[in-house]
Amino acid sequence: MSMINIPVVLVSLILIVTLVLLISEKISVDKTAIGIMVLLALTGILSPSETVAGFANPAVITVGSMFLLSHGLIRTGAVGFLTELVLKFSKGSRKSAFLIILVGGAVFVGIH
Repeated sequence: MSMINIPVVLVSLILIVTLVLLISEKISVDKTAIGIMVLLALTGILSPSETVAGFANPAVITVGSMFLLSHGLIRTGAVGFLTELVLKFSKGSRKSAFLIILVGGAVFVGIH
């Protein structure tokens, strides 16, 4: 009979808890992500340098920037304003709303 590999079991449990937290959103996504990183470092599964190595990845910086940008757009009311415009012009039709958003996005991307 083989011995149970403790780090594998620990990582599996952390992943399960992570999935539950991310799906249920009982704790915000950013706090969950930082908590997982801290937990992996405290358990010794990751070394300190491995723990922070991901911050050098451009994808992490991009995702973090998108969180900041979206939060700023929500707090300033820009998202609410655009939502009201889409609802006004679509007159409750999902297809019309979809087309308005699709064309608006295409125009915005085309400008930049």
